[in-house]
Amino acid sequence: MAQRVAYATLPGISPMAWHATLVPLLAEVDRARPGLRALKEWLRLRNLFDRDGFETLLAFLDVRPGEPVTLGPVARAILEAGDEPTARVALADRLVGENPLLAKYCLEALDVDRGGRLHSTNELYRMITSYVYPGAKPTLPAFKAWVDWAVAANLLKLVGIRWALGETGRGLLPRMRALDAEEFLEDEREAAKVGQSPFSIEEDVAGGSVSPAPTSPSPSLSPPSSPPPSGAAVQPAGQGKWGQGKWGQTPISGTEIGVCPH
Repeated sequence: MAQRVAYATLPGISPMAWHATLVPLLAEVDRARPGLRALKEWLRLRNLFDRDGFETLLAFLDVRPGEPVTLGPVARAILEAGDEPTARVALADRLVGENPLLAKYCLEALDVDRGGRLHSTNELYRMITSYVYPGAKPTLPAFKAWVDWAVAANLLKLVGIRWALGETGRGLLPRMRALDAEEFLEDEREAAKVGQSPFSIEEDVAGGSVSPAPTSPSPSLSPPSSPPPSGAAVQPAGQGKWGQGKWGQTPISGTEIGVCPH
């Protein structure tokens, strides 16, 4: 999905506490391989279950429902991150990769060096639901959840009572500026015809990069079982105008995050 507009968070958890809450959840899924009923019960016992947002949360985190519930590549990257800053990188990968257009407009609106300013959540929402924003429009609750994850990933940080760019968000600005909205939407329409995602981003930030985590379902990265015909031109999966060859590969480090004022 190149323009995800459905987002949910763990109920009652501030962005500053997401890591300490989310990692035990993912570890339980990985260890116990529960069914959906057992996972819901585990969440209820910890006051973390939200019936309305449950499926949306699993989809965003790449936790695969089924019997048993399993972890996809994104969820596993968060679980296996060596520390919280590294886990934030995996989250930033997911958030930007799932809706680069939304990230572009929100981050550029906060770029005070290029005519932007600090915004509240509601001010940002008014902007992305106006004629200015050409992408798919989330509901206000979904956008508030997106902001929570953006704070947790250090794309945004709190300054006073409004949002400013976090270190990761500031590092993404050059690539976000380079993303042409009209070309992106055109590529998305073309990709939809063949069932492909038009966007992949890896980002240089403070000497490193932000690499989008795979979306679900994730294409296989293993070599083909048989070689292509001699002389045939083969393009790697997931590459194209916005393909991986355009960006760097080095992980970034995280910084402090703020609390989300709705």
